[in-house]
Amino acid sequence: MRTRGHGELEIELAESVGLGKHISSYPYELTMGDLRRLELAKLLAIKPKIGLLDEIFAGLSLKEINEISDLLRKKRGGGFDFIIVSHDLRALAPLVDRVVVIHFGELIAEGPYEEIISNEKVKEAYFGY
Repeated sequence: MRTRGHGELEIELAESVGLGKHISSYPYELTMGDLRRLELAKLLAIKPKIGLLDEIFAGLSLKEINEISDLLRKKRGGGFDFIIVSHDLRALAPLVDRVVVIHFGELIAEGPYEEIISNEKVKEAYFGY
């Protein structure tokens, strides 16, 4: 079955990231959250062993952050591994096993999320206290 020039695999991929209803949309018609879904779909299409997600939460509303986070948890449960580069440490909490914190090019902390957010250097650098 083909729909408006899209094959079954394209439709399946779009639906897997929550873009099924937007499959015929142009990127300029999408919200910032949907653009992140599109980027994720493009990454998943090449079936990488590991994905690099650079600032995936930047510019998103809290609702969109939660939606993308839920999507990443589902993909992770399906065997998709990724590295996230982010300044939003709070958004990483439900997604990561390990955190590496770099501040102005210097490694200041590394370990499990709960340990990292308790680190005094991290608090000062990222939370301002």
